[in-house]
Amino acid sequence: MEIKKHEKRFGTTAVEMGFIIPDQLVEAMRIQIEYDITETKHKLIGEYLVELGYMEQSEVEKVLKKMAGSNT
Repeated sequence: MEIKKHEKRFGTTAVEMGFIIPDQLVEAMRIQIEYDITETKHKLIGEYLVELGYMEQSEVEKVLKKMAGSNT
């Protein structure tokens, strides 16, 4: 069985890039989990971070670009 390297998740990358602090990520994850349990539509963690005012949409896009391997 091949073991693949685990890719970093959005929240971890956003913290590493300095856009949010770990406590903000934990809060957004708590809300995401609660919503997932009670609702049928899953929302991405970046959506919660923007709704909470912790990140701007442009910062979300920068994190996604970094995760995709782009530095632009």
